[in-house]
Amino acid sequence: MKWLITIPRYLPENVGGNITYVNQFSEELIKLGNAVQIVTTTLKSDLPQKEIINGVTIHRVLVSRGNMGPLWFSHTKTVTNYINTLDKEEQFDHINPHAAFMVNLQKLRSSLNVVYTLHAVVTYEYCFKLKKLISSGLLKKNTIKELLLAPVTLPILFIREWLAVNHADHVIVMSHYVKGTIKSYLPCIDLKKVYVSRIGIDESFRPVEDKKALRTALKVKSDITLLTVRRLESRMGLGNLIVALSLLKQQKKLKGVRLYIAGKGSLKIAFEKLIEEHDLSEHISLLGFISDEDLRSWYQVADAFVMPTEELEGFGIVTIEAFASGLPVIATPAGANPEVAGLYCTELLAKTQSSPQDLADSILKYLENKESFNSVDYSKRAKKDFHWPTIISEINNVVTPV
Repeated sequence: MKWLITIPRYLPENVGGNITYVNQFSEELIKLGNAVQIVTTTLKSDLPQKEIINGVTIHRVLVSRGNMGPLWFSHTKTVTNYINTLDKEEQFDHINPHAAFMVNLQKLRSSLNVVYTLHAVVTYEYCFKLKKLISSGLLKKNTIKELLLAPVTLPILFIREWLAVNHADHVIVMSHYVKGTIKSYLPCIDLKKVYVSRIGIDESFRPVEDKKALRTALKVKSDITLLTVRRLESRMGLGNLIVALSLLKQQKKLKGVRLYIAGKGSLKIAFEKLIEEHDLSEHISLLGFISDEDLRSWYQVADAFVMPTEELEGFGIVTIEAFASGLPVIATPAGANPEVAGLYCTELLAKTQSSPQDLADSILKYLENKESFNSVDYSKRAKKDFHWPTIISEINNVVTPV
């Protein structure tokens, strides 16, 4: 089969969970004998317009500005025209969009099978963002601009997303949670065409044999090492996690414990201040952005992983990367966390998704039963349940016309 995948930004320009998924998904399709091409947009004129990496042909359409949001109709037209020209040459079997606003699906060849991968309902995310902006009470220039544009942006965003999802022949989601948000925020979409899949595990994530040597190399001196990998943004729950550790410190339960936070984002300074306010400098380190290679080492050196999401967790690829690396996962019950993190570590799910005390209780449960939780072979179980060839085979069976 010939697959055409579309994603707003791609490697090396951007990184993130959706991009990781597309990278692995496309390479797995190649391994099974499919032909795969990716169309993305770029702001960088120095990147090649077309190149082949690991068998996948990548096309980059140069755009002048923007992030392929709902108001950038000119970018949508440019990309759609590019795809139609490419499709005339290639005659693709499937087009697999990973965003609602990048391509006008109604303008494509009618016989092209549309397999829409929906990682999260953007309408829901936008409503949550507006809620956070209003509740923050901060009258910054960008905040005021966002709120003033909301009466225009929200209906256009909803209509464009609804039309894209409704037009698709098949909709692939990564959790029952995301399927539920389609029902709630995109009414009248036929849920029979929504297939709940999952993300596969990159086999390079695995436990380390000599953790002691790795601890020395990474200069980790804590007795118990906790890790989280999150963008430094509000919905990720990092503020609640910092406060949770403060509560444990008050209970004198943090001796020898250090949390490492990997990731970058707009709230870096705010989190630094919060760590300082709670006198947690000896217990929390902000690592900033770390490379894929270093990320594997941090998973391997850690004792447990924390997934403190407050809202909108469509799957959580870092959760299965942690499991593949042999780590138990402490998580909130936000979004798909109960389906993924709760699959092996139900006892470590917090009671609520936004209470620092509940998160502290789950961390304490791990700390007091460390040997028991770390004796489980999470890696073996996860690599069986999140096996890419099995996932690709299942999707092929769902989307291939009979």
